[in-house]
Amino acid sequence: MLEQAKGLSSRWAPYLQLLPSISSRNYVASPLIFASDKDIDDLQDERMISTAKSERQRVKKAYGRFKRLFRSFLDDETMDLSRYVWARFLVDSRAFSIHGQRVLVPFGDVFNGKPDDETRQHDNGQRFLLFHDLQPQGMTIRADRDTSSGEQLFEDYGDNSNYVYFLHHGFLMSDKGFDCAAFRLPRFLEAYSQNEKNKEHTETLASKLRVLSRYGTFAVKPLTTGEVYLKVPVQVVMNVRSAVKSQWVSETMQQLQKQRVSVPREETLLFLHLLEEKFGPNHLQSRWKPYLNMLPALDDLDSALGSPLFYDEDGEQLKALQGTDLLALVTNYRHRVGQSYAALSNHLKHSGHDEALLWLTERRFHWANAILDSRSIWWNGQRHLVPLLDMVNCQELNAEHKPHQTNVDSSGRHAVTKSSWDFQAGQEIVENYAQPNYIYLLYHGFVLDSNSHDCAHFHLEIPTVARQRDFSVLLRNLEIHSWTPDVCVSPTDNQALMRFSKIALLVSDPKKALQLVRDAAISNASAPPQAITSALKLVEERLNRLQATDAEILARTDFRTLSILKFRQQQFQHLATLRNRLQTK
Repeated sequence: MLEQAKGLSSRWAPYLQLLPSISSRNYVASPLIFASDKDIDDLQDERMISTAKSERQRVKKAYGRFKRLFRSFLDDETMDLSRYVWARFLVDSRAFSIHGQRVLVPFGDVFNGKPDDETRQHDNGQRFLLFHDLQPQGMTIRADRDTSSGEQLFEDYGDNSNYVYFLHHGFLMSDKGFDCAAFRLPRFLEAYSQNEKNKEHTETLASKLRVLSRYGTFAVKPLTTGEVYLKVPVQVVMNVRSAVKSQWVSETMQQLQKQRVSVPREETLLFLHLLEEKFGPNHLQSRWKPYLNMLPALDDLDSALGSPLFYDEDGEQLKALQGTDLLALVTNYRHRVGQSYAALSNHLKHSGHDEALLWLTERRFHWANAILDSRSIWWNGQRHLVPLLDMVNCQELNAEHKPHQTNVDSSGRHAVTKSSWDFQAGQEIVENYAQPNYIYLLYHGFVLDSNSHDCAHFHLEIPTVARQRDFSVLLRNLEIHSWTPDVCVSPTDNQALMRFSKIALLVSDPKKALQLVRDAAISNASAPPQAITSALKLVEERLNRLQATDAEILARTDFRTLSILKFRQQQFQHLATLRNRLQTK
């Protein structure tokens, strides 16, 4: 839009003059350009109607952000909604998508599409990449078929159905094997429960269907607690040791350290390792390719990755977190990952290795963080990605369910996992990671319905006056090791209740808290009235914040927001119970 506004002074003016003008929009068949939603309804295709309306709504939201960001660069006429929609359509219909990047290539987009006559299998666009090579110095396009002199040169646009072409391009392609008819069937449980006889079995079926959306592990024979059910050779595990075997990973890490770029060494090694094996120039030859193919796909975020790293910047998920102490942690997490990518990309640009940024994009970096934070298995103080083991889903069967443990055997050659419960043949094997739900939501993107480790979560800040040496004993006794501690309070744990009360007093009145320690008025089993009062005040503040949430947000139904709403409800229940307990003290 900016270059078009420059007119003939733009360096791309000859190319821009070749693009379809906005005056031709009435002749475009894409529903994204239709004049009204009524025209979209006339399509009489439920899937197309739903997708087109959602996309049009998303474009309007993006347009609002666009105006705020670029009002100082573009005049009102250039920033008109219709021009913005048309510009997006040009990008959607003409840009090349290669290795996660979208680029407009002058002259490269003048070739009309036509499937190759040669029958082939769907290969996720790999054939397209054989004939389109994007490099820092430019793009090379090779003919994908023989063409005689004087004949029109066509291109095969890839493994797409006419659903994609009609929605984003506004035309239909002759079918050579990738077009299809789409049918919407009722959700399995919905159809199953319509039969009155099946209703009593629906709950059991629902628990089994959880794993059908991705992967799960089932016992083929009875397992007893403590029995080994999985041994994975250490040599196929992805960890720091395998990471440093990569020349690119090792050299990049050494250069980062030499330039004193502030990134954690072991985490960064594993991030770079995962990214190179999944997206790097030789990813098709990666020894871990079968395992990496089983991980949630980058474009499968709605169904598989609930990580806060993929919350929309101005979206409903962050709004739904308002009123919870978790919002601060999510904000910090997103900021920290963003800073890490900025530091890494800045280094690659200034060290002559910017070609890596063609495949090491910010979105992929977020994906790698989400994968490692949700799937890492720890032993010997280090993270590991363990093929097969991360197919075991997380669940707590009851309060006696033992926490998960994986250790290396005496030979050092196998990572061994023992059953944490008695499982019957045919039963899903699950592991209890023994974390509160705020940790699960922060790093995994889900919450458990039943979790004996759950708690009322408080993210607090120690006042400046309490950060002096005089308070060191008190801080140590209260097990505070950060100026912004996260306090997890189980309403049924009296000692946790008393500790929280003392921390609340420290936050509200540091000098009073210090005086009570000196007077030996604090014990593990009780807390002074002033501390109880301070704790009640913190609890009431959070209850009021949770009750003040916009009702519109509470009606959302997307996967991530539903997890947040469940977490909010759990926090409210914990806080209400906590208030009742404190009021009896």
